[in-house]
Amino acid sequence: MLIDAENLAMECAMARKLQEDSSLLERAKEGLRRWEANKNPHSRRYREGWRHFLYERPLPDLIEYMTDLSDHGDARRQADPFSPSAFLSKSELDHITERVKELFAELLATPQPEECREFSSRYIYKDQLDAVRQRIKEEFLETVPV
Repeated sequence: MLIDAENLAMECAMARKLQEDSSLLERAKEGLRRWEANKNPHSRRYREGWRHFLYERPLPDLIEYMTDLSDHGDARRQADPFSPSAFLSKSELDHITERVKELFAELLATPQPEECREFSSRYIYKDQLDAVRQRIKEEFLETVPV
């Protein structure tokens, strides 16, 4: 969950930079070309999806594809042509990691629902996780961390 949230935050920060400077799209296309040269059959579906959005769809559609909050969006972000280090500075990456940890700490500090108290470990409801995902998208798509 934490890694998926960090990936979402990084993708949102990269999407924000793409909105500000669409010439950065070439970096993602280059990443896709390198990835396609590998020809891993297990990632073919993801490569095709990214190719479609990078070459055939307008930038707002690509941004939405990058920052999709669904479980499928999480899976897609595990296999994408965007290299965070090609788009984000070390300080931006560090800020994202720390901020996402803070958001999860806040989530874990919230009182557990009554029906959860019988469990020995902290159970996170999907709606709680979705709220954190939405907050990450709003925060990191709205402003690129510095």
